[in-house]
Amino acid sequence: MEARLITRLKEGDKRAFDTIYAMYADKIFRFCLHHLNSIQDAEEVVQDVFVALWKSRESIRATDSLSPLLYTSARFKILNKYRARIDNELLEDYRLSIENPSAENDNFGIEYREFEQNVMNAIAQLSGSQRRIIIMSRFRNMSNAEIAQELNLSIQTVRNTLSIGLKNLRDKLSGHIYYMLPLFSCYIIST
Repeated sequence: MEARLITRLKEGDKRAFDTIYAMYADKIFRFCLHHLNSIQDAEEVVQDVFVALWKSRESIRATDSLSPLLYTSARFKILNKYRARIDNELLEDYRLSIENPSAENDNFGIEYREFEQNVMNAIAQLSGSQRRIIIMSRFRNMSNAEIAQELNLSIQTVRNTLSIGLKNLRDKLSGHIYYMLPLFSCYIIST
């Protein structure tokens, strides 16, 4: 039955889409809520997952089940939520340190600048492809597909290079784990 719905979805059948939504929306929502602990964030991820499904319907490769595709999409969107939370927390800390200068904030600023320099030095020591892909992924917020397209590589090559590069970077910066969370949030949740 689902294979037929997928075929109809690929042809742009909105009723097939509605049926697929009814089959999976609650399951995806519960999955997201478990990881995000926020009803609003879980609802946003579910909406984003199904909007992405509709937009990419013509290129769907699944033939029997959309479950792996939908859960993978949800995982990536959950990771983006985590990354945004961490980035917002660090940005808020930085904003507060500028607005309310104190000895404690001065120390944090100094430590962060030292860490930032250590990160840049460690990145500079990586191979050219690892360095380029980490910068594109973590600093320019590009997806693996976007990186693959820009560098004319397969997505799997990008994934492998990113994984190896992040491991090498993690090894070089093992004493600074708090600040590394935005860099490695994708790696942490996917394992």
